[in-house]
Amino acid sequence: IAMAFGFLRVHWVGGTAALWMTGSGENGAGCLVVSARDRGAADDFVALVVAIDGAPDATPRTVEGGTVYDMDSEDGQPGSIGRVEGVVLLCGGDGAMDASIAALAGESMAGNTDVAALVDRGSLVVGWLDLPALAEAAGEMGDASVGIDPAELSPAVAIFDVTDRGFEWTLETPSSF
Repeated sequence: IAMAFGFLRVHWVGGTAALWMTGSGENGAGCLVVSARDRGAADDFVALVVAIDGAPDATPRTVEGGTVYDMDSEDGQPGSIGRVEGVVLLCGGDGAMDASIAALAGESMAGNTDVAALVDRGSLVVGWLDLPALAEAAGEMGDASVGIDPAELSPAVAIFDVTDRGFEWTLETPSSF
């Protein structure tokens, strides 16, 4: 990927990025969401990606706050790219782009006071984990079991940072198991 996009200018990239994923295999979906400090340059980036030789045909559609391009790869997996408001979204999987757009218009986990209390805003990477959903999915995998009732769990925040002691990570949750 780096070689394919190496010629593209990325001076539009802002100071934050987010990544979400759900499911697995053919049922998986997710998006990389990158803040854009220059919306015009971000639109130019999206146009360059859509125009790459050999890229799947892209169908543009207007959404509130921008334009997205939907594509189907040769293996039939859907993908999308676009700029909506102040972010560029690179998504894969059924419904991933629409879920991200809905999330942009709705409430963020950063707005959840319980989750926000767990986050150090100066951290390198902050991730949100839906522990109840993960425990439930693990329980549905037949022989696999985490031995914890999903009802006893709350969402968690995973924090990754580089400090004077080296690379550190923490997992914070208000769960009481």
